[in-house]
Amino acid sequence: MIQADSITVRARRRDLLSDVSFVVDEGECVALLGANGCGKSLVIRVFGTATRATSGTALVAGVDVRRKPREARRRVGYVMETPALPEQTDVSEYMKAMAASHRLPREDRADAIAQSLDLTDVGHLTDALLTDLSRGEAQRVELARALLHDPPILLLDEPLAGLDPAGQAEMAEILTELRAMGKTMLIATNLPEFVEATIDRAILLHEGRVVGVGTAAELCVDMDDAEPSWRAAVLRRIRGDADNDAPDEGPSR
Repeated sequence: MIQADSITVRARRRDLLSDVSFVVDEGECVALLGANGCGKSLVIRVFGTATRATSGTALVAGVDVRRKPREARRRVGYVMETPALPEQTDVSEYMKAMAASHRLPREDRADAIAQSLDLTDVGHLTDALLTDLSRGEAQRVELARALLHDPPILLLDEPLAGLDPAGQAEMAEILTELRAMGKTMLIATNLPEFVEATIDRAILLHEGRVVGVGTAAELCVDMDDAEPSWRAAVLRRIRGDADNDAPDEGPSR
């Protein structure tokens, strides 16, 4: 459903992503984990067609995002960490404009908007200005926007960032519900503990490279001094305890 084959992104004579390969199967929820600057958001941007890979292939539902970006966007719902929302526009106007941009049939737009807003628990905010929303409310409105065309794949860049504990818990519940609906999700996050119940596997990145793929237990194998956890797995890789564990034989899963 989501496949990266040797993706490299190069800028200013430096590889920001280097030979990144992995596979996310249909219905899976996979997290991208690693320190700030490791390339998590950049991977999301490549699959969301916001950044063009220098080399390699990125596929969503079998569509090459570089060769057919418009077709790829029909298959994904992409939410940036800090969305640029228009000023002096209320939620209802914004969602109507986004439904039109997705070319949803006019007779289906009202239902699609209502269902998306209700699913993300912001149906009561239709008359609110986007600029008056809290960070958590804005994130949920953006997630509703990404769900309008009922995409099979969701690409979420730090959906919990900047939220208070209540907001993080609310977003985690929504992500769990989307997982139960069968959505395939790739989530870049620094807060894996809040979505631990939703995540099937994690892809660990360090300095633009994949350094581990698996469950928390698999990534923490042979660790004598810690319980298996996503955070322990990330720290282990950053500290260089297993720099040579990265898969080297094609897409990892």
